[in-house]
Amino acid sequence: MIVTCSICGCEFERRKPTQTCSAACLAELRSRNRAAAWNRHEDPRGPRYCPVCGERIKHPRYYLLRQSCGKSACRAAVRGMHNTPATVEHMVELRSDLPSHAKGEENLASKEWHLRAPDGTGYDVKNLAHFIRTHEALFTARELAHFSGSPDPIAYQMLSALRPGRSRRAESWHGWTWAEG
Repeated sequence: MIVTCSICGCEFERRKPTQTCSAACLAELRSRNRAAAWNRHEDPRGPRYCPVCGERIKHPRYYLLRQSCGKSACRAAVRGMHNTPATVEHMVELRSDLPSHAKGEENLASKEWHLRAPDGTGYDVKNLAHFIRTHEALFTARELAHFSGSPDPIAYQMLSALRPGRSRRAESWHGWTWAEG
């Protein structure tokens, strides 16, 4: 049966089920298929980075599940990581240069917040977590504590519930309300 090569376009006699005329065209077809697989598995939220070395995670097959770039040293470090204060502090230090992990208003996930404090003062902020860290005097020690197993303080979680559009939106929390900005 005479068929056309899907890579170079030449005609060849097909003796077995194949789309290409030669080993070189077959290598090119596999390369294109790998690129297509990478695009299929790209994270819609943007690129992910290794928490150990900061390199972009590139593996297409398990891209969304990978926790590191795949280098043996990074895999071992991620496997051996525990949530000790020293380890967490080290990881934060390594990732601080990445735009997705920037602290403050430079963080890619920052949103506009329009809050009114219990004393009536209005606050227009871009990053709620940064606002809470820099204005600890506005909150009690209990409000700055963390729920069991949560990385965010109670104040962050409860003020987040004031944002319009939330499925379980709260009208107020300890006198804090959403101020239309």
